[in-house]
Amino acid sequence: MNRIVVIVLLVASVLTLIAPEAQAQSASVNARLSATAVKLGGDTKLVIEVENAGTASIVALPELPNVRFGAIGQPSVQQFISIVNGRQTQSRSLSWVIAVQPLAKGEYTIPQIAVDVDGRRLLTRELSFKAVEDIQGDEFGLFEIDAPQEVVEGQPFTLEMRFGWDSSLTRQINYAKLSVPWLGGMGGLLELDPPPIPGGVQTTQLILNERTRITAENLGEQKIAGRSFLVLRVRKRFIATRATTLELPTSDFEFGRVAQDSFFSRAEPGVSYYKRSPAPKIAVTKLPTEGQPLDFSGGVGNFQVSATADRRQVDAGDSIKLTVDWTGEGNLEFLVPPDVSRLPAFSGFRAYGSNDRKSFERRSVTYDIAPLSADVKEIPSVPLSVFDLKTKTYKTIHTQPIPISVAPLKNASALTEDSAGRDVVVDIRDIQTKALGGEGGSGPGSGVLGATGTFVIAGWLVLRRAVRRRGDPAAPAARERRRARKVLRRSLSEARTASDEARALRRFLAARSGEPDEAWVGRDLHAWQLRRTRDSAAQPVSPAVLSELQRVMERLDAQTWNGNDERLGSETITGIADKLIEGGL
Repeated sequence: MNRIVVIVLLVASVLTLIAPEAQAQSASVNARLSATAVKLGGDTKLVIEVENAGTASIVALPELPNVRFGAIGQPSVQQFISIVNGRQTQSRSLSWVIAVQPLAKGEYTIPQIAVDVDGRRLLTRELSFKAVEDIQGDEFGLFEIDAPQEVVEGQPFTLEMRFGWDSSLTRQINYAKLSVPWLGGMGGLLELDPPPIPGGVQTTQLILNERTRITAENLGEQKIAGRSFLVLRVRKRFIATRATTLELPTSDFEFGRVAQDSFFSRAEPGVSYYKRSPAPKIAVTKLPTEGQPLDFSGGVGNFQVSATADRRQVDAGDSIKLTVDWTGEGNLEFLVPPDVSRLPAFSGFRAYGSNDRKSFERRSVTYDIAPLSADVKEIPSVPLSVFDLKTKTYKTIHTQPIPISVAPLKNASALTEDSAGRDVVVDIRDIQTKALGGEGGSGPGSGVLGATGTFVIAGWLVLRRAVRRRGDPAAPAARERRRARKVLRRSLSEARTASDEARALRRFLAARSGEPDEAWVGRDLHAWQLRRTRDSAAQPVSPAVLSELQRVMERLDAQTWNGNDERLGSETITGIADKLIEGGL
């Protein structure tokens, strides 16, 4: 009886480890301003959007000195339906548009606003804007945005912003800011990793949205409409997640001269110029449902594919690593690669698993397969069903078959046993159920012991595969993740400046997230959270902890750039690190 209990517990443990976890699409809250530079007497619009929620309501608007908020009103509701792989998914968006009018010149920060969403309370991000007496400088500035007029849902695209000032003003300019209110706060638009900056190009750091910093390429002086401008460029990549019209609010480029004082001279009066961008509209059309294959991968773009095998001469049962590379322009990070174990063409192979590596320019999957007999003469082509942007149709791209030579196993024989006049083949998956005769005692027979041993081995193999799927705990990345907290404390104890502390925090975040340190420079945390939860089953970090991390990073930036570079203090940084670990990072 005790042995039966042990076996049942082992079965339960195995099933618990390998059972798939259902991941519901969680609700999210976005907020943005229609403009971040407002002329006195005018207003800006506060837009609050709630995605994937049944019911939602704004708890209350904040009270700000010299700022008047309009009425909340009823939200507008939009429903979206998508069909991928024969499955229909629905999403719902609620949005409020609230007027915000400054009554005096100055800089204002709208604090987080609480929104009750399906019984939970979520918080928007903080938003900043500036009220000025006059918005001048249109003739001295440059701000252009190149964006596609039309894309298909699921299609990634690059948006390019070029901005600068009249080159004759270069000696007078000592600061520049970029305000792009829709970055990280617009439903239906998911920010991706940016295109790499070409080597050898000079870069300039700018303040973005009064909260973070952004790196711009310095393109030097360029002639535009007969005038010479010093031009900077920022490129961003996005993916349109649903069919709608994306109306990007006006962005502002602020540049000028900050008043400076010195021992030998009085402060010069400061001057600020503003150049506003156009407000482009991007029409996002639905993927056609007519003609959509049942095995549609979700891939949208123009793709090429190739395949290689690490071995072409093997014995039956030997492992072959088949690597398939998809390249081109499209949503390579998001498509679902084929499972060769489900393809009829691979019935002559046993598939042990795959290793998936992805970036914005390449998707590479290595399949571990083994031919079952000498009858197998080639590795079949691997198909992928995609939506081709050139032809606006669905098509299937294939790898080329790869010829292989499979030698039969020498002296191979199945384990057989005469049972009731017939042969019974036994392998690791079979458990003998026929009772065997024996003398004396009531203990288990050799068949039961053999079956138990076989089952334990099978259970161990399943457990091992589950562990390997989740990542080898001894891998360097996993060790760095476990040691991140300890390394952070040691680095903070050695830090002498806020710059040192900022680098230590970025190293901690990189180790916990499995990304390079540079990914955390000027990162939009809300866009990162959305991308992280959509790309994987990762537990989302609570908005409150995310906002606290944002404030810590902003304080470190402020300390770094205020000329003193004074330390913030290890307690504040380790405190937020502990909350991030507890919150699932």
